[in-house]
Amino acid sequence: MTTNDRQWAIIAYLTIIGFVFAYFMPKEKSEFLKVHLRQSFALWLIYLAFGKVISNIDSWEYTLIYWFVFGSMFLYGMICAGQGKPKTIPLVGPYIQKILSIL
Repeated sequence: MTTNDRQWAIIAYLTIIGFVFAYFMPKEKSEFLKVHLRQSFALWLIYLAFGKVISNIDSWEYTLIYWFVFGSMFLYGMICAGQGKPKTIPLVGPYIQKILSIL
């Protein structure tokens, strides 16, 4: 794992466009980077899907919980990526890695 891998892993969590850049720009992807790419991709998909549901509910309480949960998951991923740890998000991380093992 290099500093470049850390930077790409962090970029993948910032925006969905950041994920696309982080996925296509590095020539070779280390296992560390692959773990974070899978995780950020799944988080973005789940974030967008739940966002659609939450927007239909129209409740500030649910919206606040939604932002807190996903904000903390993205922050956890970025912190682990910055520290150079290939940690997954608790509870859902191992499932994400299995499902998206093709990335």
